[in-house]
Amino acid sequence: MMADLRFHPLPPRRSRARGVTLVELLIAMVLSLVVVIAASSIYIVSSQSFNTVDSSSQLQDSGRFATYILRRMAEQSGYEDYSEFSVDYGRAKSVNAWSGQPACVQSDICGFQNRAVPVASLISGGTGTTGSLAGPYYTDTLVVQFQGQSTIDAATGEPSANADGSIIDCSGTAMPSNTTSPPTRAMSTLYVALNGATGEPELNCSSRDPVTGAGRPAWPLVKGVEVFKVMYEIGNDTDGAPVTNLPDGTPDRFRWVRADQVATLPITKPAGSTASDEVNAWQNIVAVRFGLVLRGELGTAAKPLAATTLYPLGKDLAVVTDPALTYVPPLDTRLRKVVTFTIHLRNRQNAFYTTS
Repeated sequence: MMADLRFHPLPPRRSRARGVTLVELLIAMVLSLVVVIAASSIYIVSSQSFNTVDSSSQLQDSGRFATYILRRMAEQSGYEDYSEFSVDYGRAKSVNAWSGQPACVQSDICGFQNRAVPVASLISGGTGTTGSLAGPYYTDTLVVQFQGQSTIDAATGEPSANADGSIIDCSGTAMPSNTTSPPTRAMSTLYVALNGATGEPELNCSSRDPVTGAGRPAWPLVKGVEVFKVMYEIGNDTDGAPVTNLPDGTPDRFRWVRADQVATLPITKPAGSTASDEVNAWQNIVAVRFGLVLRGELGTAAKPLAATTLYPLGKDLAVVTDPALTYVPPLDTRLRKVVTFTIHLRNRQNAFYTTS
């Protein structure tokens, strides 16, 4: 008797295993690659943006500090501590002692075109080193002199040996009143030099010890300064012209000049002055304009497609024959910032007069 198959169904077939085709695999790989590339691009752009913002912040801070220290040094030039007159250390008493020394040692404010001149070199009559450094970087030198300020001794009513902190040199050292006669004024010079360890151009400060008169070691202030340029507004005394009725020695015409042009200008010397014509010219500087180009680290900006021209002192004072005033930076990935500002000298002195 045959078995009833209705009660014994056959086991179900195993479902057949099925993979992806080569085309499907390639499409999946391409889509994955697109996602990876997009994510990587977003990361790279975000990282670049962060570096740019961070470098921009650092350049802003460097620019603020450079502006602060240069402004303060320029405004202090020619400062005289009138309390020193009581002990005969007044600035005017040292005129004869300064005679015969370099013009920048005698003047309240002075400078060098395309030169880096530390204090030690200046005092010894040197002219420093060329300002076209490797790179190239460009530097002028600003020289300022001023008296310090001390607390007053309650017992004697005269300046003590302790600086009150209101007057500092470019290194930040508080300058006391002079305690010798004739007075040795504080001196600060500012210029760009290459850092021996990093090779980076830096704004340097070199100062003079007002007690010993010796130059101190250079002190780096701001890194990444590719260009440091200074121009001077000089007041030309043209008394005798029909349109002027000002006292002798009073500037009545003004023009912007480089440091190497100051000594060549025909400026009337006040009657009774024993200063040289060059010192007299420097004493007629009424304002100073500074121009700096600051740079960030490599990789902080996109590489430019074409060269650009920067104007550290502004287009109005740019001279096409001076590569520092129409500065074309190299095509690299550094972020750069131009800083330009002008300072009016509040302690401007006319050329020194003879004193009794």
